[in-house]
Amino acid sequence: MNNDVNVPKGTISDQDGGYEGDTPEASSQKRGSKSARPEWRDAVVSKAGFSLAGLFLGVLLMFAGSVYSIAPMVDLGMALCITSTTYFVFQQIFDRANEESTKRIVEGAIGSFKENIDKVGEKIGGVDMGLNSILQHSDMLGGAIAASVVQMYAKREEGLKDIMADVRASEHVRMMGISLREYFGNAGRQYHEMNAVLKNIAETQTRDLKALLINPHSDQATIRAERESNAKFDLNNPYEDSGLYGDVGQSVKYLHKWGKEYRNIAGRVYNAAPTCFLVVTDQHTYVELYHYGEPRAGLIGGNFPLLKFPTVSPLAADLGSHFDYIWDEHSNDLSELVDAHMVGVSKNAWECKIMNVFPTRSDADDRIAYLLQSAKGEVRLIGISMRDFFFGGRRFHSILRQICRPAEGSSETGVAVKALLLDPLCEQGKLRSEREQPGQRPGNLFNEVHNSLNNIATLRKLQANVQVKLYQGAPSCFVVLTDQSLMVEQYHYGSSEPGANILGGKVPVLEFAVDSPTYTELSGHFDYLWSTDGPSMPGDEWLEANPGDVVYPEEVEADGQPDLQERRLTPK
Repeated sequence: MNNDVNVPKGTISDQDGGYEGDTPEASSQKRGSKSARPEWRDAVVSKAGFSLAGLFLGVLLMFAGSVYSIAPMVDLGMALCITSTTYFVFQQIFDRANEESTKRIVEGAIGSFKENIDKVGEKIGGVDMGLNSILQHSDMLGGAIAASVVQMYAKREEGLKDIMADVRASEHVRMMGISLREYFGNAGRQYHEMNAVLKNIAETQTRDLKALLINPHSDQATIRAERESNAKFDLNNPYEDSGLYGDVGQSVKYLHKWGKEYRNIAGRVYNAAPTCFLVVTDQHTYVELYHYGEPRAGLIGGNFPLLKFPTVSPLAADLGSHFDYIWDEHSNDLSELVDAHMVGVSKNAWECKIMNVFPTRSDADDRIAYLLQSAKGEVRLIGISMRDFFFGGRRFHSILRQICRPAEGSSETGVAVKALLLDPLCEQGKLRSEREQPGQRPGNLFNEVHNSLNNIATLRKLQANVQVKLYQGAPSCFVVLTDQSLMVEQYHYGSSEPGANILGGKVPVLEFAVDSPTYTELSGHFDYLWSTDGPSMPGDEWLEANPGDVVYPEEVEADGQPDLQERRLTPK
C-alpha cells in the first residue's frame, strides 16, 4: 500500500514551505521573501516621516499666511499638505500597476507646489524665495512673536482705525508725534472722532489724555520742515510758511483750548529730535520710527511700518517710559507758547546761523586761536586795549607774530590784521576807566592801550602786516572777524560787586557764520569805525600825541598848555 499522499501541483507543502511544482530557485526566492519584510517596514517608516514633515511645514505656512494676510502662502501650505499625503497614500496603497498614474498625480501636485512658491515670491518681493527663503520668513515670524508684536501695518494709515478704536476704549491715552494733525487738525481724518473722545474725557474724572508735539520754535522742527519742503529756508521761502509750522500751530491751539478748560486733557511741546510716532493705550501700544526720508517735497512721515504691541509687553513698557521721560524732563507747557509767547533759542539760533555759544571769553580761547591760525584772508579785531592779542608772551600775540609776517624767503606778505582799540582819553574811554578803577586817573586802561600800541609798532618793524587805529565811539562789543566766522561779545559796565574792576570777558561769546546777517552788520560796523570819516585815528599818530604819561584835557587847560585832546583829534 502506497502511503504517499498525492499533493496537487500549486498547493502548499507543509514540508518545505514552498509550492510543489516550483523550481528550486523559485522556491528559494519565495522562502527568501520572509527576510525582505524588515526592509519594507523601514521604507514605510521613512516615507511616513517625510510626509509628516511636509504636513508640518504646510500647516506652518498656512498659519503664517493667515497672520500676514498673504493668500498665496496659505495656498502654498495647503498644496504642501496635499502633496505630502498623496505621496504616502499612492506609494503604499496602490500597487505597481498604478505606478505611472501615481507618478502623474504626484508630479501634478509638485507642479502646483512650485506654482504657489512663485506666487508667494511675487507677493513678497518678486524674487524666487525657495525653501530657504520660506524658512527665513518663518524666523522673522518667530522674532516678531518673541518681541510680542501682535500686528504689523505696512503704513500708518492702515492702522488708524485700530488706533482710534483703542483710544475710544481706553481710560489713559498717551500720544507723541510731530503735529498729530490726523487727530487735532481740523482737516485730519480722525479729527471728528477724536473730538468726540475728548468730549467724553472731559465729562469724566477717570479718563485722561496727554499729547506731545514738537516745539515749532525748535531747531529740530525747522530741520524737519526744511527736509519736507525740499528747499533751504530764506526770505523767499520762510519757515513760517511751511506745512509743519502751520500744522503744529493749529494742533497747539486746539489742545491748549481743551487743556485750559479740563485738567485731564494736556499737551506739551518737546525740543528733542523727533524719534517716533507713538500711541500708548490701555490695550495696545503703536509705534512708527521717524526718519528724514528721501529728498522730496511733501510729508516724510507715515511711510514706515507701524508696529502694534500689547501694552503689558516689556517693549511697550520701554516706549511708555520714553514718553514719560520727555514729558517730565524735556518739554514745555503749551501755555508758554500761546499765552507767554516764549519762542526759545534753538530755532532762532539756527536761523541766525549761530555756530557756537561760549559761556565766557576764556572758554572761547581755543576757538579764537584756531580761527587766527587758519585764517587765509583779512583778520579784523575790535576791543578795548586788546592786551590778549598785543601783550608779549600772550597766546594770541604769539600766533599773530607767526601769521602776520611773511614766510622766510617769500615775497608774499603775511595775513593782514586790522585792530581797533578804544581811545582811553576820549569821553567813553574815561568813563570806562572810571568804572574799572574809580578815582584813579589815568587808570590802567591808558597804560594797557599804550603798551599794545608799542608792541604793534615792534611787530611792524618785523614786517608784520598789522594796522591799528583808536576809536572814540562807545565800546559796544569785542569782535574777531575772520574769513571763517565772527566772534562777538557784548560790552557792558559790569556788576557793582566789590573788586569787579575787570569788565570784559564775563558774558557769553557768540560765533556767527560768514553768511549770517550778523556777520554782515558787524563787518559794516568795523568798516565805519575804520574809515577816514569814522571816529578813529591811526595808532602811530596817537602815540606821537601821547608819548608817555598823560594829562587830561581839563588839567591842560588849568596849566595853560595846549589841549592834547584837540591835538589828537586833528591828526597831522
